[in-house]
Amino acid sequence: MHRTLATAALPLLLSSITGLAGSLVVTSVLGRHGTAALAAFALTMAVYQPASMAVIGGLRGLGPFVAPHRDDPVAALPVLRDARWLALLIGTAGAAVVACAPLLAVVSGAGVSGFGALPYTLACSLLVTAANGGVNTVLVALGHSGKVLWATIAGTVAVVVLVPLLVPWWGLTGAGLAFLCSSLAGAAVANHALRRVLGRPVGRGRPRVQEIRALAKVSLPLSGTMLIKFAGLGVMAYAAARTGVTGSAAHAILYSLAGFLMLPALAVAQAAVPEIARADVGSVRGGASARGGASARPASARGAASARGGAGSAGGGAGSVRGALGSAGGGAGQAPAGVDPAGGGAGQAHAGVDPAGGSAGQAHVGMDGARGGVGFARRRVAGVALTLAACGALAGAVLVLAFDGPLVRAFTGDEAVRAQVSAVLVIMLVSTLAEGASAVMGFGLTAVKRSGLSLRFLAIGWGLLAVAAGPVVGAWGLAGLWTAMLANNVLLMVLQGFGFLSATADRSLVS
Repeated sequence: MHRTLATAALPLLLSSITGLAGSLVVTSVLGRHGTAALAAFALTMAVYQPASMAVIGGLRGLGPFVAPHRDDPVAALPVLRDARWLALLIGTAGAAVVACAPLLAVVSGAGVSGFGALPYTLACSLLVTAANGGVNTVLVALGHSGKVLWATIAGTVAVVVLVPLLVPWWGLTGAGLAFLCSSLAGAAVANHALRRVLGRPVGRGRPRVQEIRALAKVSLPLSGTMLIKFAGLGVMAYAAARTGVTGSAAHAILYSLAGFLMLPALAVAQAAVPEIARADVGSVRGGASARGGASARPASARGAASARGGAGSAGGGAGSVRGALGSAGGGAGQAPAGVDPAGGGAGQAHAGVDPAGGSAGQAHVGMDGARGGVGFARRRVAGVALTLAACGALAGAVLVLAFDGPLVRAFTGDEAVRAQVSAVLVIMLVSTLAEGASAVMGFGLTAVKRSGLSLRFLAIGWGLLAVAAGPVVGAWGLAGLWTAMLANNVLLMVLQGFGFLSATADRSLVS
């Protein structure tokens, strides 16, 4: 499982790094083009990024609905068509908000102008992302995360090439056109990859209201969590600004470093979603098959001499995850093939690896000794994801501590800013570790279709932090603010961890 998650997460990590590199190029080109252009770009992105993340967050809700069809991708087509209807609804709302960025600038008194066509081209870009219907999420859920990297590379190349070419001629309008072309390029590559996986285009279908509503129950809370987090981060930025220019600059550097350190955890968490969702399906199928073999003929199973009274294979044979790992055997003294049962006597049917044992006519479905293996299998995947996320974050933290001087100097030459960053660095690193664990648990809740819990937990955590930020920064400065963020991330880690454990409590699927 470690290798499976690591293999799936690596392309996602590289995709995130590639996307960040493209953003840095855009910022650099616009900064050299003119300060006013950079200010207008920053204000527009302040509207675009939350809207974009709300759309992308909503599309991540597709994972647990698509992952069960990994072995038969064509069966996921109705789900993909439903998702495109939902994505267009979310995307249209987000695009409308982005298009209003100049109006928001006037209402807020920001004093920024010269937007050109940037807000409208970014709105179109967001609609392209929504119309894409979460293809990247679908590819990850179907076990093709490597293809996501190529889609990201295509989009990044378009930005890196077009922004330096178009901005000198058309300013922000050129930047907006580059972003739109980037979205189109990424969508084209991703859709081509999905078509090869499915063997046919997704197409359009009539909206199925009930199924779209089921998707919305998972997807819309994810959009809400992204909006809550962005709003909370905005409050933190304003609170840091109260410490002065130096404190605000130090906070921006710390936040940038934290963002890079979070990339491995986010990649692993996304890769874990389909595995957690498939653990459910594998156990259910294994349980159904074992139940059909072990319980269909209980009288014969209790007969010590009847080999035919035993159970057949469970869900695909020994060692098959889809069949809940293992085969079910029966009859007097006959141990199930490929397992090491603790008590494989007459009339016992086992569908698992190292099962604890069972009574006559009962099937125990599980992985590595779990009874009622749905919950155990999900927790096992989440545990592996936590381990990988922690290893990635710790490796990053070690590098930051080892090269903190050169890293901070790459951001600023101001000694006062560097001193504040160094003073808060350890707090930021610990906070990032907690945030990574919280992210894994949050994605785990998405995998079991309980994203509503994440929405409530984030509302609690970030709500408390928003209320406390002002008084805390006034009393203890930037260090106090990041300590409060650490406390918030620990709280969210505990809440989401408890929510995931509750949602995956082992229950016997068969009787």
